[in-house]
Amino acid sequence: MKGIVIAAALAFSASASAHDLDVTATQGIPASFVADLESVEGEGKTAFVKRIAEVAKEYTRENGHEVCGWIAYGGHSAFSVRLVTLGSQIACGAAKGVVIDGYSAGNELIHSHPEKRVLRLTALDRKLRGRTQVGANTESADNCRFSNTDYANPGYLVACGKILHQNGRGTETQID
Repeated sequence: MKGIVIAAALAFSASASAHDLDVTATQGIPASFVADLESVEGEGKTAFVKRIAEVAKEYTRENGHEVCGWIAYGGHSAFSVRLVTLGSQIACGAAKGVVIDGYSAGNELIHSHPEKRVLRLTALDRKLRGRTQVGANTESADNCRFSNTDYANPGYLVACGKILHQNGRGTETQID
């Protein structure tokens, strides 16, 4: 399902909290399919999130890009997620309606951050930051925690060997 076009109802994650995303720059950027996962019988939400985290961590480690998806409910099992990527190190966009058929998106987004501390920005990354070609091509990032943009939606972060959850500022917890 390559080329899922991101529409107005986007959920964003951004790995470098020192800088803001130009949210309008992501509109119309096609998201690429990464994986569909469904919970198995008897699998609780925490166990399912840990399984999603392994897929997200591996994809991000191999490709250097953030992945994201909405935790969805209903359908054939208790939970599902459709993971997508914009092919960016600093952002991911998943339209809330981009879920496996038969499921409905909940309010929590799961996403990954690359573990690199210094990012060499691609043309897409610079566009998402609202930068022209002139200027810095690298930026330092604290990818091991939620960025300012990540707090727009409750959810999970997979980064630096951890799974974190937040439901607003000051509520961050690590999933064991």
